[in-house]
Amino acid sequence: MSERVPAYIKVAAGLIVISATSLMGFKKIGEMQPNNLFLYDCRNKNLTYDICLGSDTTSITLVKNQNLTSFPSWSLDGNSFVYSATNKLTNKSGIFKKDILGNPTLLFKEGFAFNPEWVTSGPYKDKILITAGGFDTKNESHAYLIDPSRLNIASDLKEVDLGREFNELQKVKISPDGQTLAIETYEQSVQGNMLWIKKIGSNEETREVMPVSGDDSIPFSSFSPDGKKIAFVQYIKAGALGEYLWIRNINSGELINLNIQTADFSWSPDGKQITYSWNYGIFKINIDSGKVERLTSNKNNSDMAPMWSKDGKIYYNESTDTHKLVLRKMDPDGSKNEVVSVIDWDTTKGFSPQKILFAPQK
Repeated sequence: MSERVPAYIKVAAGLIVISATSLMGFKKIGEMQPNNLFLYDCRNKNLTYDICLGSDTTSITLVKNQNLTSFPSWSLDGNSFVYSATNKLTNKSGIFKKDILGNPTLLFKEGFAFNPEWVTSGPYKDKILITAGGFDTKNESHAYLIDPSRLNIASDLKEVDLGREFNELQKVKISPDGQTLAIETYEQSVQGNMLWIKKIGSNEETREVMPVSGDDSIPFSSFSPDGKKIAFVQYIKAGALGEYLWIRNINSGELINLNIQTADFSWSPDGKQITYSWNYGIFKINIDSGKVERLTSNKNNSDMAPMWSKDGKIYYNESTDTHKLVLRKMDPDGSKNEVVSVIDWDTTKGFSPQKILFAPQK
C-alpha cells in the first residue's frame, strides 16, 4: 500500500486498525479504511461543534467542549490538524493544533484569530496561515504565518504580503501548490464579499477574481487540485436571483461561466469535473464539455454538500424528514449509493450539513 499513514496505525489485511488503548479510553474503535479517513464537524441536537474522525466503517470524537469557529486543516502527513475555536468551558478562543492521539495544543491566543490553514507546499510550507488582528487600536485583521511546533505570540508573527490593504479581511486561502493566495474580503461598497488573488513572491498586482457590483457578492471559492484555477460562487442579489458557478484561470485570467446554479461544490481529484448540489439533488459537470448529469433524485429529502474523495467517490449529506442527517457515498456515475453514517439532527433549530475533510494520501 502506497499511502503514508500515521505510526500509531497498524495496517492489516488492507484495513487500518486503531488500538482501543491508544485512543484515550475508547473501548471499541473498530476498523477504519485507509483510503477515506476524514475529519468532520459532528454536531447534535444541542448544536455542539465537536471534531470527529470518521471512515466508511466507524467514527470517534477527537475534540470535545470546543466551539469551532473554522473547519480543521490537515498537516501533510495526516498526523495532526489545526483549527480555531472557543473553549466552551473556559470561554477562551484561539488557534489550536491537535495530534490525533494527544490533547489540543494552543498555538495562538492574542487578539482574535481564525481560519488557520496548514501550508503543505510552496515557500510557506510547514507553516500555519491564519487571519488575525486586534493587537493595536486599529483593530484591523491581516494574514500571518505561525509556527505549528510551539505557542506563538503577537511579536513573533510574520505578516503575509497581500499586495494591498483590505479594510475587512475575512479569510486567506492558499492553493494546493502553495503558489497563490485567494483573499476573501467584506466590502461595505457592495454589502458583500469580494475575492482577490495574489501570486506569492510576485510583483504582479493583487487582482479581483471577478468585478463585483453593488448587487453581487462572492461568498465561496475553491482552488482546483493543481492550483491553476479557482472556482467561485457569484451571488446575485437583484434581478436573476441565485448563486452561479464560475471558474477563473489563475495565469491567463480567463473567466468561464459554467451556467449552473449552486451554493456548494467540490472538484474531482483530476480537476476535470465538479460536483455540486441544486434543487434537492447532487449533480456533476464536465468542465471542458459542459455536460451536466444528475446523480441523485430524492423528492422527499434534501441532498447537499457533496465532496469528492481522493479515490474518486462522492460523499454528500441527505437531510430527512425524520430529523436525521445521513452521510452517504456513491460512485461518480451515481451508482453504488450507500449510507456511511446517520446522526440525529433537530431540524427545527436550523439545518447545517456536516462538512468533511479527507486526510492527505501519498
